[in-house]
Amino acid sequence: MNPITDLVFTLSWFILLVWAIRSMAKGWGAMNTSTSSYSGDYEVGKVEVKKTMHPEMYEVKQGDELLVVNFDKEPQDPLYKSMQDRIDTLREESEDDEDDDYDDSGDGGLVVRK
Repeated sequence: MNPITDLVFTLSWFILLVWAIRSMAKGWGAMNTSTSSYSGDYEVGKVEVKKTMHPEMYEVKQGDELLVVNFDKEPQDPLYKSMQDRIDTLREESEDDEDDDYDDSGDGGLVVRK
């Protein structure tokens, strides 16, 4: 065989091996950190079953209590909160301006000249 072909094959084989090992290591690291580093707020509560809604809940009887964890609450960024407050303030001001501009005298606010 040609020595250049052997060299290209060997180099590409080692590069692919290193790339595969690094990809697996990144996936393993992402798997370990995604479950343990959750810093968001969550809500834990109990819900009483009123009716079975799903086929996998056929063993659950009416009146049984289930543990519920709700992860919908995301921690709010202070910049996002201040921006949302400013938007709400501007909306309130624009609604006040619209109310002030409305004239309910019945003449439509038009000036007629002859």
